[in-house]
Amino acid sequence: MKLSVWLWLATFIMLIFLFGMFSRSREVPPTFYEVCNEKTESSLSPSPLLCGQKIKLSLASAYDFAAIEGISHKLARQLVDYCAENPQASIDDLLAIKGVGPKILERLRRHFE
Repeated sequence: MKLSVWLWLATFIMLIFLFGMFSRSREVPPTFYEVCNEKTESSLSPSPLLCGQKIKLSLASAYDFAAIEGISHKLARQLVDYCAENPQASIDDLLAIKGVGPKILERLRRHFE
């Protein structure tokens, strides 16, 4: 076959591929509002932090703590360990942890109970 035939064939195949790629309907993921208000059939349960709900300290995970601005993963792990060792700890008791000051304590009060 001639080179021009190969070029036409390659162009035709690329056009079919591109048309198929852009013509498919894409599924849009649900918004946080829809997930929090259960308006969607999502198998994932959202974090209460995303929905504006407060979490009990004894049930919080390191991911919940780390989601708050100003809290590193290392500090989040320390918070989880402290809460595991002291299940009756209040938010004010978290000041005993190195790295938790008044500013971080105020952020924790907004999200945890």
